[in-house]
Amino acid sequence: MASIRERSTANGITFSVLYNFNGRQTSVPWYTRVEAEEFRDIINRHGAKRAMEMFDIPLPASAGPAASKVTVHDWLTRHVEQMTGVEHYTVQKYKEYIAAIKPVLGDVPLERLTSEDVGRWVQTLQEGVTRRGRPRSAKTIRNMHGFLVSALNSAVPTYIPSNPAIGRRLPKPAYDDRTVADRMLTPDEFFRLLFAFDPYWQPLVKFLVVSGCRWGEATALRPSDVDLDASTVRISRAWKRDETGYHLGLPKSTRSRRVINLSPSFLAELDLTHEWLFVNTMGGPVRYTTFRNAWNKATRAAQLDPAPTPHDLRHTYASWQLNAGVPPHVVSRALGHQSIDITVDVYGDVDRRTAELAAGVMGEIMARTPLAIEG
Repeated sequence: MASIRERSTANGITFSVLYNFNGRQTSVPWYTRVEAEEFRDIINRHGAKRAMEMFDIPLPASAGPAASKVTVHDWLTRHVEQMTGVEHYTVQKYKEYIAAIKPVLGDVPLERLTSEDVGRWVQTLQEGVTRRGRPRSAKTIRNMHGFLVSALNSAVPTYIPSNPAIGRRLPKPAYDDRTVADRMLTPDEFFRLLFAFDPYWQPLVKFLVVSGCRWGEATALRPSDVDLDASTVRISRAWKRDETGYHLGLPKSTRSRRVINLSPSFLAELDLTHEWLFVNTMGGPVRYTTFRNAWNKATRAAQLDPAPTPHDLRHTYASWQLNAGVPPHVVSRALGHQSIDITVDVYGDVDRRTAELAAGVMGEIMARTPLAIEG
């Protein structure tokens, strides 16, 4: 473990960081205690050799104080602060990512960041847990890594020659991840769930499964978004939540702003007389915490095991559509995915109907009686 020794010199007080390198005691002097403490802590976290590399200290050590560096944390913070045209909710999410990056990479000088450093950070994400004590999903890790890649791209080539985060192999969703493969309801399970709800909530539950909308999109709809003549619903906003409360914003991505088709018979059942398409018992917008109480009660009454979440109705929509033979690109547009690649990656194993049709085509070709081949 590194330590600090305070010494008086002719030029004033210096603070030397003492540590072992290759079995020999080594020291580096600093002009302030703050600098010395920072270097000491980096040695204790990353090891002496890596710390010296970060600060351009020749091995075994230099005689003078090391130059200050812009750290990864400094750069990420600056990157977010300089963003324009970004929703407050998104900025808060990026700050959460920075907080998850800081313990491993935060004090690494930007120009000294390596692919191995990024790999070590990804590994800690895989091995760690969230504030709720749950392992991070592969999707969350990919989102966090995507933010890091984007932020480092903005430093190329002015501050770094290339982006060390690009090309990093990331974890794939496993069966124990909270992913799509966990819970897709069968029609029988869905109707057991639906009729376990108080009739007041049933229109919202049905809408979630027939539309495939995200929760924030569905509860932000207004009656004016419904076109009964065209049998469509326009998705153009979504509820977001941060430390300041709820506020309306844009849906998740550009493709999420969309118009979806729903059956005329279902749309005719909706109440279009309130400010919001779906309202709580007081007439205001439905909040997830309130609805979740009703949801948990219904899933227990329906005896569904494992119990689904409201978001699983979106996955259920996708599985029903794909297994009915609806083309993936149509399902992708309805879900509001940024690209069809997302739909294929997430639901590829679910789309058995398309795979069966493909196998049938080849089977029919091979079953044809071949023409006689003349010698």
